[in-house]
Amino acid sequence: MTTIRFAVLVLSMLFLSACTSLEQLDAAREKIRDLQTQVQADIARIEQARADLPPGTPQARDADAALADLQAADQALSAMLQRLDAVVAESEHPSDPISQMVGMIAPWLPEPARTPALLGSALLVSLWRGYRLREGFRSVVEGFDRAMKDDPAFSKAFRRNAQTFRAIQTPAARRLVDQVQRRRHAGA
Repeated sequence: MTTIRFAVLVLSMLFLSACTSLEQLDAAREKIRDLQTQVQADIARIEQARADLPPGTPQARDADAALADLQAADQALSAMLQRLDAVVAESEHPSDPISQMVGMIAPWLPEPARTPALLGSALLVSLWRGYRLREGFRSVVEGFDRAMKDDPAFSKAFRRNAQTFRAIQTPAARRLVDQVQRRRHAGA
């Protein structure tokens, strides 16, 4: 794990572990947004400096590595903010039976326990939905993989366009596709 990713993880845990109210969560989100703004400014600064470096030099490789780390941190912060927004939205407008049940019980809970219970149930629902979405996507990838195994013509056509698929895949999609392919090659 790179240093920047580790720092983002530690900062997010520190910000979020102390949140016991929506106001504190909003303050934590603002701190994360500020950190993301700083990371994006660093990306712009390094991209500008990188443009002046000759390709293949040690300085260019260092700049590329730093840029990759910062871009990964920016993506991690974006994902964190999206997850926080989903948690807050779920806590304010429960759409899942678990959150609705906690929402009905929450008015009788004392305030120190109420907000963490609402946010915790919203977080669990958000994590569960993310898991179900990932498993759904995994089944699609496995379906394509099985179809390519069973139909040589489809496999050939798909492989012809593999670069297009790779070019538009998100890092998460790429990891899932790679996992399915590794599992297929390990079983073969």
